[in-house]
Amino acid sequence: MLSLAGPLVAEQSAMPPAARTALDALLDQAVAQELAPGLGIAIVRDGGVIYQRGVGWADREAKQRVDADTLFYIASCTKSMTALATVLLDRAGVLKLDATVAEILPGARLATGLDPSRITVRQLLTHTHGIAGDGPVSYRAAYSGEIERESMIRAMAAHQPAANGTAFSYSNLGYNILSLGIDRLAKKPWQDVLAERVFGPLGLKSTSARVSTLPAARLAMPYRAEPEGMARLPYGKTDANMQAAGGVIASIGDLARYLTVFMDGGMLDGRRVFPADVIAETQKVHAKFSARSGDIDRTATASAGTSARSTARPSSTTAAAFPDSRPISHSSRPAASASSSPATACSARRCRMS
Repeated sequence: MLSLAGPLVAEQSAMPPAARTALDALLDQAVAQELAPGLGIAIVRDGGVIYQRGVGWADREAKQRVDADTLFYIASCTKSMTALATVLLDRAGVLKLDATVAEILPGARLATGLDPSRITVRQLLTHTHGIAGDGPVSYRAAYSGEIERESMIRAMAAHQPAANGTAFSYSNLGYNILSLGIDRLAKKPWQDVLAERVFGPLGLKSTSARVSTLPAARLAMPYRAEPEGMARLPYGKTDANMQAAGGVIASIGDLARYLTVFMDGGMLDGRRVFPADVIAETQKVHAKFSARSGDIDRTATASAGTSARSTARPSSTTAAAFPDSRPISHSSRPAASASSSPATACSARRCRMS
């Protein structure tokens, strides 16, 4: 058993000692070189956590280290949780995956060239809806927090048709629109739907879509890499701008449990938590895309539950970088279960990007 600030409950005997030592050294080096102020990582294999550790600072100014209780803003990994909840709502007959925007949001209007009666929930989930992501809905949901319902629905008309039509185009907008439909059809906020249908059944005790419900002292703080080192940033998330496309905070242990249930077809702790067909539905491939970022060739497939599954390979032997790394991150990047930036969820079997 490997200790953080306190003992971890997961056994970690399945990871070879040499591999554990090498990974420990790599994480220590990453923090020492200020690639991140702190890191949290969990590796899941064969239904269990084989490695879990925190290193560095969750809050340097308060001298709070990353440990088992640290709470990370997981950004776009939220999308997979929203999508899982949506499939569960489909199975419950509350909101159908093949329903259209016109059906889940009666009266909603879109820009000229877009027809709400021809865009489905599946397309909202898989970034194939054909609506450009840049615009007021995405900005209000993620930043300003001006999310009064009717105003958000009216603002949908300001988003223009996507330049590439209904080909895969990643953005937050589909999930922003979907959350408005969830609120209406479930007759409760999307945050409550996630809590009741995803967090509760999985026993995620340190996961929430509302910042206000979590202990502030446990939050990993955001920093930006600058020439002189890591600079502290204001904590930019409040309940108002915690969105269905990027609005969940969780601990590494909770994220490892969440990852395990996907790897094991809905099973967790020897019991069935979600129907196998629900997990299978979230992993159906709906779209494919490829792109190039510097010396990295990237290919991915989009599914309803994971938003996108991505693989990347260097186009030459000299390239060695994560193609989606960002200069701004929330203190720690829980690299195996999920991360703040880039938003990935990786396991010994697969790596998902959302």
